[in-house]
Amino acid sequence: MLDLLIRDATVCDGTGNPWYRADIGVKGDRIAALGVVSDKARKTIRARGQIVCPGFVDVHTHTDGIAECPSAANMLRQGITTVISGNCGSSALPVKALLDKVAASRPAINFATLVGHGTVRSRAMGGPMQRRPTRAELKQMCRLTERAMRDGAVGMSTGLFYVPGAYAKLDEIVGVSKVVSAHGGVYASHKRSAGGKLFEALKEAATIGKKTGIPVEISHLKVLHKKGRTRKDRVAEALAAIARYREQGVDMTCDLHPYTATCTSLSAVAIPPWVSKGGMLKAHLRTRAVRRRIRSAVASNIAWIGGPEKIAIASFKADPSLNGGTLAGAARARKQDPVEAAMDLVVEGSPTCLFHALRQDDVG
Repeated sequence: MLDLLIRDATVCDGTGNPWYRADIGVKGDRIAALGVVSDKARKTIRARGQIVCPGFVDVHTHTDGIAECPSAANMLRQGITTVISGNCGSSALPVKALLDKVAASRPAINFATLVGHGTVRSRAMGGPMQRRPTRAELKQMCRLTERAMRDGAVGMSTGLFYVPGAYAKLDEIVGVSKVVSAHGGVYASHKRSAGGKLFEALKEAATIGKKTGIPVEISHLKVLHKKGRTRKDRVAEALAAIARYREQGVDMTCDLHPYTATCTSLSAVAIPPWVSKGGMLKAHLRTRAVRRRIRSAVASNIAWIGGPEKIAIASFKADPSLNGGTLAGAARARKQDPVEAAMDLVVEGSPTCLFHALRQDDVG
């Protein structure tokens, strides 16, 4: 007697084989039969016209807090049964403490984490230092990374678009990546640019792969252009570049957003990285001299997304009434221009925003 029988399903088995129709018999927590199944079952689901497949692995999440929500209903309802956290250069540290906490919570899905290069860098250097690490600091970064790998991290992530990753040079990343490679880990990178320097960013990632032998994953490959437009051939060119690096021996792959918006803090997109020097982002933005100096750059960054109408405020603790609106709407409500509004919002708490700047053809 089976516990569950799924009849006449369209099966995509995840191996790369063509789909096929089959019955699936489940007993306990195992698939007990596959094909034409005549056994009786306590429960039967008729799945004609429906796809049955193994659970999806979401390789790019920020789910360090899964222990507080172990049911993971939002993931399971999408068919996701494994998540990889610690992306974009930011992770829990020490890794063992996080993994122990997650294990104790008994989440409904599988969980793994990367160690964040930005987190390690800040820990070793004492903050988001806008300089190269000293030899002693680089050794400490390597020690912290090795500890994380021994504790169970599956690789390292970088957030080279963000502070402090934006301050890291190639030799620093190569040095730490060698530690990760020695432990069989992967290198997942939020690259430095999705705009005018896209191909330089891909080359940097490939160089790290060549110098260390580490598998390289380009996180959420995307192509942006000023005013929210992208040339139709840019994504194809990026994929062709990745294919060339693979032909050269770099184990290079990528993942994509499944939608036409990116999501991160307003400060990361609108404010030049140097303003965060010394961890003084908000203090610097409170000074008129800094505001005057960066005004054109902030305006350019907003235009690059497509304008303030393309920037939706997703979460702003300082003023939740703005949630769901746009930067343009917030500026109107405050009787400011979008540049001044953006800088004020960052000072008040840097809302998390959705940036509607991708083409459907590039992510579909």
